[in-house]
Amino acid sequence: MRNRLTISKKLVIIFFIIGLLPLIVLGMISSLKVRNVMKEQVMKHLLSLRELKREQIEEYLKIVKDQSVQHSNDLSVISAVSEFTDAFWKVEQELSVWYDSNKGEFEKKLKNRYRYQREHTYGSAVNSLDKWWPEEKVTRILQHLYISSNPKDLGRKYEYDYSSDGSTYSKVHKKYHPMMRKLFRSIIEYYDIFLIEPEQGYIVYSTFKEVDFGTSLMTGPYRKSNLAKVFRKALNLKVKDNAYIADFSHYEPSYNKPAAFVSSPVFDDDTLTGILVFQLSIHKIDEIMTSQRKWEHRGMGRSVKTYLVGEDMLMRSDSRFFSENKEKYISLLKKQGYNKALIKKMRALDTTILLQEVNTSGVKEALKGSEGAGLFPDYRNVPVLGAYTPIHIKGLKWVLMSEIDRDEAFSSIENLTRVMRIVTVIISVLVILSSIVYGRNISRPIRKLADAAKDIGKGKFTDRVDVMSKDEIGQLAETFNKMSIELQESTVSKEELENLVEKRTDDLKKINEQLNAVMRTASDGIITINNNGEIIFWNEAAGSIFGLSANEVIGAPVTIIMPERFRESHKSGISRIISGEASKMIGGTIETVGLHKKGSEFPLELSLGSWVTAEGRFFTGIVRDISKRKKDEESLFKSEQKYRKLYQEFHTLLDSIPDAIVQLSPDLKIVWANNSMTQQFSDDITGNYCYELLHGYKSVCYDCQALKSFQSGKPNSDERTTKDGKVWEVKAFPVKDDSGKIVSVIEIATEITEKIHIQAETIRTAHLASLGELSAGVAHEINNPVNSIINYGRVILDKLKEDSKEYEYSNEIIKEGRRIAGIVRALLSFARVKKDDKLPIGIQKVLDDTLALTKRQIEKDGILIETNIADNLPEININSQQIQQVFLNMLNNARYALNHKKFENNQTKILKISCKLKHNEDISVASFIFYDNGTGIPADIGEKVLNPFFTTKPAGEGMGLGLSISHGIISDHNGKIKVDSIEGEYTEITVDLPVSGKVEA
Repeated sequence: MRNRLTISKKLVIIFFIIGLLPLIVLGMISSLKVRNVMKEQVMKHLLSLRELKREQIEEYLKIVKDQSVQHSNDLSVISAVSEFTDAFWKVEQELSVWYDSNKGEFEKKLKNRYRYQREHTYGSAVNSLDKWWPEEKVTRILQHLYISSNPKDLGRKYEYDYSSDGSTYSKVHKKYHPMMRKLFRSIIEYYDIFLIEPEQGYIVYSTFKEVDFGTSLMTGPYRKSNLAKVFRKALNLKVKDNAYIADFSHYEPSYNKPAAFVSSPVFDDDTLTGILVFQLSIHKIDEIMTSQRKWEHRGMGRSVKTYLVGEDMLMRSDSRFFSENKEKYISLLKKQGYNKALIKKMRALDTTILLQEVNTSGVKEALKGSEGAGLFPDYRNVPVLGAYTPIHIKGLKWVLMSEIDRDEAFSSIENLTRVMRIVTVIISVLVILSSIVYGRNISRPIRKLADAAKDIGKGKFTDRVDVMSKDEIGQLAETFNKMSIELQESTVSKEELENLVEKRTDDLKKINEQLNAVMRTASDGIITINNNGEIIFWNEAAGSIFGLSANEVIGAPVTIIMPERFRESHKSGISRIISGEASKMIGGTIETVGLHKKGSEFPLELSLGSWVTAEGRFFTGIVRDISKRKKDEESLFKSEQKYRKLYQEFHTLLDSIPDAIVQLSPDLKIVWANNSMTQQFSDDITGNYCYELLHGYKSVCYDCQALKSFQSGKPNSDERTTKDGKVWEVKAFPVKDDSGKIVSVIEIATEITEKIHIQAETIRTAHLASLGELSAGVAHEINNPVNSIINYGRVILDKLKEDSKEYEYSNEIIKEGRRIAGIVRALLSFARVKKDDKLPIGIQKVLDDTLALTKRQIEKDGILIETNIADNLPEININSQQIQQVFLNMLNNARYALNHKKFENNQTKILKISCKLKHNEDISVASFIFYDNGTGIPADIGEKVLNPFFTTKPAGEGMGLGLSISHGIISDHNGKIKVDSIEGEYTEITVDLPVSGKVEA
């Protein structure tokens, strides 16, 4: 059967197949490749997110453990554990009678608190109150004082510093609670902090004050809790610098909400004195894993999530979908048949932690210790792309998951597939239309050839076929036309030929006019020369550049626009090119120098081209005046040199400053430091944390000035005293970018030890001078009347009988007059000795003279003075005036402390003064001890009392110079002052002075 399809239809079919088939194949391959690329990109994002969250959570838990160890070694915490434990055992002894007399009222209030606990603790039984109720009286007393009678609202009980019951425990609580509260509210944000005594496991201190306060973790109601577990683990550690962390579990005292704990033993030397426990805040871990619940703001899309899972395959951080829409999430769990009791508990506790099971293949692999990624159903049974990894923290077996719903991950691919389908349909239509048009274009000339061939067969030789293309059909049509012409045996007429020539001439003229118009209006100069070097074309831009019109240059040699020194080399270069020698200038761009009509030279940029015709070789150059660009470049170069010099001078200035200067990043890493800082270290210090490098801490300093500046955006300053006794003034200045964001902090540390000493010395000198003048004046004013009183007393005594009452009174007048005269002599001695005079003097005499000035006033205040001075004290090389001033300061401070303490009737104000010789290696020391049982010094200011201008006395009662001046005097005598005190109990000040002579045996 003959094929009746025309060539046009066949072409349409062939074009359709050829055009559409590659498109379909290409689309399938592209879709597959794009899908793989998208999957790879999503996986990279998930892996990056996984690693970021793992680093954050591991760093957080590491900081918690490090802080636990660090604070368990802190002297304040060691003292707090011991003092709280001792005070805990005194509670019943001191408060039992008072508590029993009000027992009904007190325990009613406490039971109301326990009823509230039962009502708000999910899963609590009716008899929970009986189960939780503390059997020990000491626990009920403390919970009454600091929970049920605490005036602060529930959840803010930690703001209560102390109870006014007067017990030892409340005094210790007043002393240490502000310090513990500061730690409780630090950057880590603990939920609670516990101090536990090791013998019976009693919680002797709790910051947050929940119903576990005061209970025993060995025998009490919470002995099976995770808190009790970390307590027992810490007991078994037996060594310092160690910590144990316990996984989350539901904790009844915290209303059955999930809680995790970190514990560390507290040692005093080698003796275990207690256990320090931190209760972790679940919200802090949840903030890390949920990016503070700002998923989409952090580029996490609609379904990206990161969460923690424990060994029991239960969540350790909240589900994103639960946090975003609780009801929708719970509805999904109900549809999947999830445990109803767990759903109810989830709603009540408002969390998925320890309630949502995650039994996925990713979790199983991670629990085996593997890390990786893949496609699997998540805990909602929704297909996800997920990355998983174990968390490396000793004591915890957690895994971290980062996931995205498959639909969201591949949504762009689905959109692309839909677009490709639409494009395929459109292209198919276009291919069909194009093939129809093109098929007709191909078949039409063939049909015309066929018709023309028929006409030739009929003897018609005038028909011609239009040549529409240069392909085979066009060639065939052209051959056919030639054949027709030859057959026609005729020629084109002269008129037709002239018309054709005229038409071609007009076309060339138009093209030439267009070209000339473009060259004339070009912004760059365009110059054309012949092989004789004569200018044959010159546009307006060239005229502007060189200051010459076309009439002035056409036909002139091109050398008229060149400096004379370049003209010969130009002529020889043209000759070489004409002779056929290759030139690098042709086709390239160079910088050279031009000559203006006015005779000035200027820099220009030249691009040169060449072409050859029958008339010879021609050259066209495009020139551009680059004077302004050169000036700009020179200006830029000078500016760079200027700022480079300024930069070097600035850094030289900073490096020459003796103060230590560092630049800190927001995470407190050292970005830059000047020479005064870096020369203290052998290695490059940039990139180190400042608190690790400069202070040896594992976490941020408590009173970090740089951190304050980052938080407040304002400069901060403080004074610090280092272990070597140096005083530093530390200033922090925030550095902001254009948007006002703080990008770094400059911290400047200036040593002011000498300045402080000079200030103290100046004040001390002025004080001594004024005191000496006053003493001398008073002594001279009193001396004459006292001598008169003594002399008159003797006159009267001589006239009286020895057995008379008047004789006895006269004797007493003379005795008191002599005592006043002794005081006057002591004042004169104090006033006359020069500052720098140091002479061998019996130290007993200096002490006696000092007591002579103050003893009567001390005894008048009801203070009992006890002295115990060794008999074999040698002479000591001292300035007696200065040492007497030190002793006066000690006596006055003791008198003040004793007078401001409320003593009961059965107690006595006691001031003890003792002195003995001590032998330390090759030196002997006279050690004076001034002891009083007065108000004492608070622990938090104990280290500051030797600082200038620091005083614990009210305004007007002290300048804060006494102990500072005394410290300076004793240091000047190569001695030492040591202060030991407990607030409310005693103060003991030891003054050690080196002996100048030999010590008697």
